[in-house]
Amino acid sequence: MKRSCGATATAGAKKPVFLTKAERQHRDEIEKSSSGSSSKSCYCPSLICSSERRNRKREREIEEAKALEKLARRKQEIVLEAIKEHYFGSKKPRKRVIKSSDKFRFSFDWDNTEDTLRDMNSLYQSPHEARLLFGRGFPAWIAGSRRGSRRRARKR
Repeated sequence: MKRSCGATATAGAKKPVFLTKAERQHRDEIEKSSSGSSSKSCYCPSLICSSERRNRKREREIEEAKALEKLARRKQEIVLEAIKEHYFGSKKPRKRVIKSSDKFRFSFDWDNTEDTLRDMNSLYQSPHEARLLFGRGFPAWIAGSRRGSRRRARKR
């Protein structure tokens, strides 16, 4: 490949130039003074907003990376669990064995919730109240005392 003359000229212009320490410090002071005065005179809220946006974006990316990592870990755990189940076998819950003595033993205690008689029979749902009335709609002790008082009143 041949290079053109212009390519070597631009490459030569980009060569670094050695500066002494004093020259570099002088150049830095000039840049600071010029940038400091311009930054103080011009307040640009868009720069602050853009930095805040960058920070929020960075935080969001970090959270997304954590979520992806957590998801990858969960998938890895599922795979390991499947491998363990394949080699060790699945853990089946054992059937509870009831002794024959417990199976046929009569329980004398039960809850009211276990009582189905009240649900089936309507007499238990609306119990009949004992009527203490005697004769013409009066309770027995009132009816008897009134009769006696009427008889006494007639005799007088």
